[in-house]
Amino acid sequence: MNRLVALLSVLFLVAINSHVVQAAGTVESARKKGFLAVGVRMDAPPFGFTERSSGELVGIDVEFAKAIASRLGVSLKLKPVTSEERIPELLSGHIDLIATPMTRTPDRLMLVDFSRVYFHSSQRVLARKGAVSSITDLAGKKVAVAPGSAAERNLKTKAPGAILKSYGDIRKAVDALRSGEVDAISASILVLNGSLSALPKGEYEIPKSVVVSDEGLRLAVRKSDSEFLDLVNATISELAGSGEDRNIFDRYLKNGTTPSNAAPAPQAAGVVTRLAATEGRLVVLSMKGVFRPGAEVSIFDPEGSFVGKGTVESTYEDEVYIDAPQIGKGLVQRGFAATMNYDNEAAKKGILAHQDIIKRVTQAAKQEDAQRIAEEGRQFEQEKKERAKYQDEMAKTKMTLDYQYGDYGYYPYPWGW
Repeated sequence: MNRLVALLSVLFLVAINSHVVQAAGTVESARKKGFLAVGVRMDAPPFGFTERSSGELVGIDVEFAKAIASRLGVSLKLKPVTSEERIPELLSGHIDLIATPMTRTPDRLMLVDFSRVYFHSSQRVLARKGAVSSITDLAGKKVAVAPGSAAERNLKTKAPGAILKSYGDIRKAVDALRSGEVDAISASILVLNGSLSALPKGEYEIPKSVVVSDEGLRLAVRKSDSEFLDLVNATISELAGSGEDRNIFDRYLKNGTTPSNAAPAPQAAGVVTRLAATEGRLVVLSMKGVFRPGAEVSIFDPEGSFVGKGTVESTYEDEVYIDAPQIGKGLVQRGFAATMNYDNEAAKKGILAHQDIIKRVTQAAKQEDAQRIAEEGRQFEQEKKERAKYQDEMAKTKMTLDYQYGDYGYYPYPWGW
C-alpha cells in the first residue's frame, strides 16, 4: 500500500514566494532563453563537486548535463542544490532538470518524472570488519536504515530476520554504529562510501559479498514534460551506445575529491507525509528551501489555518523530522503544511491559491483508502473461507470418529450394542 499518495499536496507550497512553471515546454523555453538550467550537487563526488584547482562544478552529473544542453543547442547554466532543495527548485522553475544522485521512489514519482537509468548503483551494508559476510548474517542484527527508504523496504524482504532501526540522519546512524547501538547501516553505496571515510580506518568495511539490491540513478524533469524527457532519454541512450558514458564514469570514479557544502536557504516549506513511530514526530517532505535542525516551524492544515509549532529534529535527504509533541494527538494529518520563517498570512495565501490541487489530493487519498479497505476486505474474506474450510474438515473428522467409536465409549457402532 502506498502510504505517500498525499505527497501531491506539496505542490501548493511551491507557489509561496515563487513562480510556478507549467509542466510542459522545457525544450521550447530553454531554446527561447538560450540556456538550460540544471541543478547539481556540489558536495557529492564523483557526481557533482567543486574542483579545488579551478573552483568549477564538475562530475558525472555535470557531464550528462553538458551533453543534454548540447543536444538542445543551448548553453548550460549550473545551479548548486542540496537533496532538500532539488525538487522545490525544479517545481518552482528555478531549474529545468535535476542532475543529482537520485533514485526513483513512489513518493518522488508523485511530483516529478524520471529518466531512464544512467548509472547503476547498489544497496549495501556498512559494518565492523568481519561482522557481516552475507545477507543471512544480518539475521538478529540491528541495522540502521532511513525510515521509508528503499533500504528499509528491501531489507524487510531480503533479510526478514534483521532488526531495523530508523535514523533520519545518516550522521546519527554512523554514531550509533560506532557506539554499538546498531550492528550495521544499510543504504546506497554512495551514501555508505561517504560514511566509511568518517570512521576509523581499517575498523569498518562495506563487504563486497553483501548486496541487498541494485539501484539505478536517474535524472528528473517536471511532470508531463514528455518532449524534454524524450530528449533526456535519447541523450542517455546515445552516450551509452557510443561508450562515452563509460569514459565519464572511469574518469571521475578514479579521482579523489573533497566536497564543499551549500548554505541552507533562509526559508523552507514542506508537507507532512506520515506520522513517525515516535510520539509527536512528523515526517515532512521538503519542497522549498532547507529546514535547519533545531529551527522552529509552523504547522498549518490544508485550509491554511495555523495548528501549532514544532522543532526540526533532523533531516535525511529531502525528508525532515519535526517534533511537535505540544500539538494534540490526531490534530495533524497527511497533507498538512510545515513552514520555516514564513508568516501565517503568507503561508495561508499560498495554500488557498491552490485549492484545486488540494481537491485532487483529497480524491487520491480517498482512492487509496478505498483500495486499502478493499484489500483488507479481500483478506478477511480469504481468511473467512479458510476458517470455514478448516471447520468443515474438523466436522468431517468428528463425524468419522463418532461413527467409528460411538458417543458412549469404545463401541464399534454409534447406537451402542
